[in-house]
Parts: sequence; C-alpha cells; structure tokens
Amino acid sequence: MPAAPLPLTETLFDETQPLDAAPDAVLERARIMLGTRGFAVTVQGRRLLAQGPHLLSASQQPVLGAGRIVLDVDDAEARLASDLSGLSRLRWFVMFGPTLIAVAIGGGMTLAGVDGALRPALINALIWLFLGPALSVWLRRRTERALVTLLHTLRKR
Repeated sequence: MPAAPLPLTETLFDETQPLDAAPDAVLERARIMLGTRGFAVTVQGRRLLAQGPHLLSASQQPVLGAGRIVLDVDDAEARLASDLSGLSRLRWFVMFGPTLIAVAIGGGMTLAGVDGALRPALINALIWLFLGPALSVWLRRRTERALVTLLHTLRKR
C-alpha cells in the first residue's frame, strides 16, 4: 500500500483485502458505486477519496455511515479506510434524544399541573439510557459490515 498518510482525522475502520481485478477497474467501480449513493468522489492516482452524506435514519443504506472513505489500490491489494463520521448525528440522537425528549415532556406536563406525568417519563428515560447505546453499537457494526461487503465486492473481477 502507499506509504502516504490517510487524509482522515481519525481512522475508525481499516480493512485490507487481496485484489483479484485490475486497479483501474476497481477504482472505476468504486467511483460509480459510491457516486450513485450520494458521495462526492475524487480519484487521485490509485487513491479514491469519497465524502458522503450523513446517515439520518436506520432505514438508509448503512454505507452512508462511513462519512469519509479512502480507498487505496495497488497491484496486489485494496485498502479501505473510514472515519465513520456519517454516523455521528444519528448515534448522538439515539443515545440522548429519546431520553431528553422524555424528561422534557414529563417535566413540562408536571409543570403544567398534570399529576403523575413525571414517573412514566423518567422510566422511559431510564430505558433509553440502556437502549440508546445498544442501538449505537448496532449502527456502527452495520456500517462496518457494509464497508467490508463493499470492499469484497470491489476487489473481485
């Protein structure tokens, strides 16, 4: 692989696989595949740089969770790295959003004079304190599996 450093602030995903196809064909397929998914793609020699949109819901394609992607290709292997920055907004929301919303609604209803509104809101918030991080881990693993699948698909003839 090229010795040049990756243009990522923090590499959270890094996978290398042997290459079975021509490097130019791999880069062209990657440019097309990522471009059709909304990524802004730039090819510089044997390196592909892609900046994608953020993942905004779990029903979107999991590869969007990659954010920034770097694909380095040489004659023997392909290396795909990502900072998983596309996950940041959705992960923050599933970890803290429902908890904050439940507490805000329960607190607002209590201030408005509705008796017994705070207890169910706090129970809901407590449940989401455990459910949110579990969903966050699931989203990350789902994105990582999508990136491994993408690399495996690209490296074949």
